[in-house]
Amino acid sequence: MVDAISLKLTFTEHRFDLKRSCYLREVKLNQVFLIVNFIAVALSSCQSKLPELSITHDSEINWDKKQLCLIDYRDGLDHFELPASIKGRGGYSRRYDKDSYTLELQSDLSIGGIPADDDWILNASYVDKTLMRHKICYDLYREMHRQNLAPQCAYLELNFNQDYKGIYVAMEKVNRDFVGINKTDRGACLFKGSPVFYEQRLDQVQDQSNYYHQKFPELKDHDHSQVMDELHALIFESDDSTFLAEISNSIDLRMVMDWHLLLLYTNNSDGLRKNFYLYKTAADHPVQIAIWDYDHSFGRDGDNELNMLKSVIDDRRNPMLKRLLDTPGSTYAMALKSRYHVLRDSGIFSLEKVTSMIESNDAILRSSLNRHFQRWPTDAKDYYDDSSYQEELELILDFCALRLEQLDERFGYSL
Repeated sequence: MVDAISLKLTFTEHRFDLKRSCYLREVKLNQVFLIVNFIAVALSSCQSKLPELSITHDSEINWDKKQLCLIDYRDGLDHFELPASIKGRGGYSRRYDKDSYTLELQSDLSIGGIPADDDWILNASYVDKTLMRHKICYDLYREMHRQNLAPQCAYLELNFNQDYKGIYVAMEKVNRDFVGINKTDRGACLFKGSPVFYEQRLDQVQDQSNYYHQKFPELKDHDHSQVMDELHALIFESDDSTFLAEISNSIDLRMVMDWHLLLLYTNNSDGLRKNFYLYKTAADHPVQIAIWDYDHSFGRDGDNELNMLKSVIDDRRNPMLKRLLDTPGSTYAMALKSRYHVLRDSGIFSLEKVTSMIESNDAILRSSLNRHFQRWPTDAKDYYDDSSYQEELELILDFCALRLEQLDERFGYSL
């Protein structure tokens, strides 16, 4: 006679096998839709050309100080020539031949339909052969809630001193204006990648005299280190009752949940304790989060190494998230589960959503891809494998199918 426990286990195993089968069937259908779309786009004779940005500069690019240059921007019938300042940008990514840049124009300019601004990031996205991972993640985060901040992105082709540099991702720069800081409020501040989630003070930071990397206001005008000191003390030094009573006043937990879930969904372990901006728009507001740097996502680690969930993000490596999840009496885990269900029910976290985003971006990129990959071959020495652009798009879908299955199990979600 089969006992109840064995029967339950057999049923559970069958349910998970059936669920996996449904996921695999769904991802294969999405891949078929992608291939059909690629053929349709390739046969179309009315593809639009990407905007083109040409930079003229008379010396090597400086990585520490901006230098004067001239830009020529063309997008359809629009044509602008503007003086600007430029410098190299990046840390680990400096090892690659394709560089990223920070560009400051002397007047506002709209790039690819993004609202006009004078500050831009030209991101090389070299290790991401799809050129989409940053943009898809940023777009997802903004769609999760109207108050979530992540840079808008547009694709362009870059020429540097008449040398073709390939497709770049132009991004809004995260600064005071971007996060909506009230500059007249003495309590407003902005930090980039603040090491507030490390218990011990780090020896290696960009500038020990500006340990929390305060970006606004300038440190000499008003030092807001106390904001980060107080959050750090609450995370690492408070007792449980104090932590639970004060954490929601110190940091925006609704925004924390969306950031947390996007990290889980994309498997971006690199973003747990860095790669974000923390800011306060006014003295009486909690700290909020704007996301940054998501090439470490959707089946690839930040150096392009394949990671189809062989290594899975451990969200408890972030001490604040660990306390929110594990402190007795905390309701955060239940709220996180509820929020995940909302994102699944709304279709924001779904294969259909990612497929749609891939198709939209591909339609924009496709007319320039051949030229780009002639300049930057997909089998170059810096890559772990020679996967093609189309194979990388299919890899993202395969990853999302596997990851959604895992997260559905964690959060008790049924299709």
